[in-house]
Amino acid sequence: EDNDRAYELEVGPSGPNRDAGADDEMRIRVVVRKRPMSRKEAATKDDIDVIHPLDYDSYGKIMVYQPKTRVDLTKEVETIPFAFDNAFDESANNVDIYERTVSGLVPAVFDGKFCNVFAYGQTSAGKT
Repeated sequence: EDNDRAYELEVGPSGPNRDAGADDEMRIRVVVRKRPMSRKEAATKDDIDVIHPLDYDSYGKIMVYQPKTRVDLTKEVETIPFAFDNAFDESANNVDIYERTVSGLVPAVFDGKFCNVFAYGQTSAGKT
């Protein structure tokens, strides 16, 4: 809940009461897509899936589970949340991602506005 409040303080309120024109003025959006584990990663018993994307329609969150060993040698898992404008899991396809993130830019280009999409990530990680 604290992270949800921090997100609203940074980008404004979310949900049905949010101003519909607010996205028109947004300069930068950060979107994350989780890639599936590779066959090699999935086959290794020691490798566990530590990234869990959560989608809340108006924003996304990634939960990172970090295994740790305490000083007294007990094991624990620390959960670290990160908020984004959208978060997609490994089952999301390119069409879904396009429709929710980039499709709104196309009419703006034809209206004379400037738009740029920058995709960053590892080779074969799903930037297409």
